[in-house]
Amino acid sequence: MAVASGMEYLHDRGIFHGLLNSKNVAIIFDEGKNPSGTWNLCRVAVTDYGLPFLRRNFELMPDVQARHAAWLPPEVLLGDEAKMEGDSWSYGIILWELLTGFVPWPGKARDDLTALARKGQLILPLSLQDNYEQPPGYCEVMNDCMRRETQDRPSMRRVLERFRDLSRSWGGDYLPG
Repeated sequence: MAVASGMEYLHDRGIFHGLLNSKNVAIIFDEGKNPSGTWNLCRVAVTDYGLPFLRRNFELMPDVQARHAAWLPPEVLLGDEAKMEGDSWSYGIILWELLTGFVPWPGKARDDLTALARKGQLILPLSLQDNYEQPPGYCEVMNDCMRRETQDRPSMRRVLERFRDLSRSWGGDYLPG
């Protein structure tokens, strides 16, 4: 939930990441107690926001897009400008990575992903027979983040609210990104 919380913080201030992916989620290990007296094990930080927008004519630089193509939402792959709703898509990809332990679309270049997006087939595989252990509601939030239409994706605030509600029933067993 820390990534969602960080993204909500940015979005509330009118800042979107544009290239959110697991490569720019930092885990910082702490020692000692925090001010509330509980032990800190680690903190999670979203990094590199703003850096992707070293722009030319208000478009993401091609070399930046190529390195992060697997996390780009379909609309960006198809040439639209990055927006906040794209961060929700990218967060859904991170949730998929956390669930499966795999890298999204291995071996696929940006052009391959663009072709899939053009056909409406930019869908990550996840089937019941894969037998991933998942907390109730996790896949629903993940799938909602990766809706094809931007207006159908939840805001990061809504994602965080849903995970907070769901986590009450999970106990301490699951802590999604």
